[in-house]
Amino acid sequence: MATLAEQIEAHLKRLLAASNGIIEIQRRELARLFACVPSQINYVLETRFTPERGYRVESRRGGGGYIRITWLGPWQEGSEPIKAWPPWRAIGSEVEAEYAEELVRVLEADGWLEPRQGVLVRTALDQATGDLEGRMADRVRARVLRSILMVLLQ
Repeated sequence: MATLAEQIEAHLKRLLAASNGIIEIQRRELARLFACVPSQINYVLETRFTPERGYRVESRRGGGGYIRITWLGPWQEGSEPIKAWPPWRAIGSEVEAEYAEELVRVLEADGWLEPRQGVLVRTALDQATGDLEGRMADRVRARVLRSILMVLLQ
């Protein structure tokens, strides 16, 4: 069974898909719908709808407040939002091993990569940076990760 955070995320993605990539919701109403506290909604927004995943979240608090979630990637009618955004845009000139691992994990969880492809990416990164240390390893890791994702996800 999906966790509450996963249920909220799936609901918001369905709304985004039905509204061509932009939704406005009220935190209080969403919390009421899922019988949770508003801070649970905040958690989902802060961890699942990030710029690295292709989303912009705007929030206005107060009685008439709202949350606006915008899908930043190219939109195709009826497509799942996460399938359209190229994640290599989130890769800078240096990438630490922990960030690379988290990115690969997220791409697998969101369906961008099959588990076998995730193993391929991790192995290539380990091989490319095995004898390197510090910033040099981070630079090589960034270049290799960006290149692999551009090939696998285009």
